[in-house]
Amino acid sequence: MHRLNAEVANEWLDDTWAEGALVLDLSLRRLCWFESEGLPPRITSTLLEQTWDGWMAAWVPVGMRGILRFLGLDPIPVLGQPVKGESRDEAGIGLLSPHWVCSAKINGVVEEKQGISNDSLMSVRFADGTVWTTALGVWLGVVAELPWEWVIEFVRQAQADGRAGAGPGGAWATDTERHEESNWALEGFYVDVPNRRFSWWSKVHETHHFDSFRRNWPGFTIIELGDNYEWQERSAGISGIQPPVVDALRWARNDLVRAIERGRQEANPAASAAAKLAEQGVKVELSPWTEVHVPAARRIAGKRVLAEIDRLIDADVKQLSPVRFLNTKGDLIEPCDGEQ
Repeated sequence: MHRLNAEVANEWLDDTWAEGALVLDLSLRRLCWFESEGLPPRITSTLLEQTWDGWMAAWVPVGMRGILRFLGLDPIPVLGQPVKGESRDEAGIGLLSPHWVCSAKINGVVEEKQGISNDSLMSVRFADGTVWTTALGVWLGVVAELPWEWVIEFVRQAQADGRAGAGPGGAWATDTERHEESNWALEGFYVDVPNRRFSWWSKVHETHHFDSFRRNWPGFTIIELGDNYEWQERSAGISGIQPPVVDALRWARNDLVRAIERGRQEANPAASAAAKLAEQGVKVELSPWTEVHVPAARRIAGKRVLAEIDRLIDADVKQLSPVRFLNTKGDLIEPCDGEQ
């Protein structure tokens, strides 16, 4: 590929354009990565450490922010200054019904779906010690932009209405949906109101400015859990918010097979996309960088990865450990049973 100067901010892609990043620490044999599309992080991490002998893998759930911090670089020149946005008073917190506003904002994001989507779920421990979990349907970035009182009131109303997960008894997926990959949560949040703690896990990387939390969730400590959804299950007294490991591995295998096939058909994806647009009468000029694109040898590498997935499936693996990850500060966090 094209060699860049890491010390120059303009050489980096920001969160809008960066669809992934990979850092190799050759001295410590450490691999840090994130990607906008791909396998669940703990499956990727497991495969990396099995196929990269002697290497340690670490996922970056906060995208470019974590990558830049890990490298000792200031993210602001690359990602820009935090967006200040409205103040809480200007947002009208004292003028509008918290439940109505929060419901409108949340449902507005998923307006083409019936009710709340399965993308995320939230557990709240209220001041009286009770805990309730319900489908939320919006990403962490939306939650950060909502005053915390509205979100808590939304879950409190869900508790009053008996609304929980999509399945019987509060299970996250129904029996008929259990074999469909798209019906499982991608993110989860746990709010401990008495202790002012907001914990979150995710299977996808988040790119928004976390400064919104300081404005809309004042006094709350934000705790990053990587992809440790089990912590939320234990804390909220729920189960079944993620599919069985073997099912996830089978879905991952299917995704990888399709990716390998696409790699055979489109050696240079930018050139292929430009050709398709040209067929529609759209003129496209490609950057010189696209001409130095080096296709990955997916067929060779893919066979080894597929063999490892098949080994895990045949062994009927029941659990894969939560990932090691880089947090917002770029610190390496080891997987553990409790909060970080």
